[in-house]
Parts: sequence; C-alpha cells; structure tokens
Amino acid sequence: DEDKCRSHQETPFSERGPAEAEFRKVFASKTGNDWDRLPGDGFQRRPKKYFWVPDPHPQSGGPTPKPRPLQPLEPSSLPSRLPAETQGLVGLLVDVHGLRSAV
Repeated sequence: DEDKCRSHQETPFSERGPAEAEFRKVFASKTGNDWDRLPGDGFQRRPKKYFWVPDPHPQSGGPTPKPRPLQPLEPSSLPSRLPAETQGLVGLLVDVHGLRSAV
C-alpha cells in the first residue's frame, strides 16, 4: 500500500480535519508521544526523538510591556581584537543618535 510507504508529510490541506490528523501523525512519529499527552499530562521523553521544550517566557496574561527606547551604549574599557574597520562598522550599527536621525 502506497500510503504506508510514504516518508513525508502531505501538505497543504484545504480543510482543517485532515491537516490536524496529519499533524498528530507526524508529531507522534517525531516525539513518540500522542499530541493529546501534553507535558503535564504524561508526555514522555523518548530516546532519539524530539522532546518538549517548555516556554522560557510563558505569557502571564497581563498587558504587553511597552518597548523601551534605545539607549546609547557606554564605550567599553576592554580592548578589542576586531580590526579597526569592523569596530567602526559595529559603532555605526549601534549608534543610537545616528539611528534616530536616520528615521
């Protein structure tokens, strides 16, 4: 049977149901776990399989923090081993005043 021999996923899907079924099948083959068994519900790490990586920044449900304005970097007192040309380019890239005037 040709369906059992395929080694790739079939995409794209025009309907949600077949897409979800294919995702669940690929997820199981890559992790050795069923999609319905999320980490808190018995998801188990399997040898030589992908594993669940927890989100290091879970959403708190609160408001999104406002972006902070760019601040100039203080020059470092540490010596650099970069060529002078590279140091100059990096200086241009992090020049807050130059970026503000260009915008």
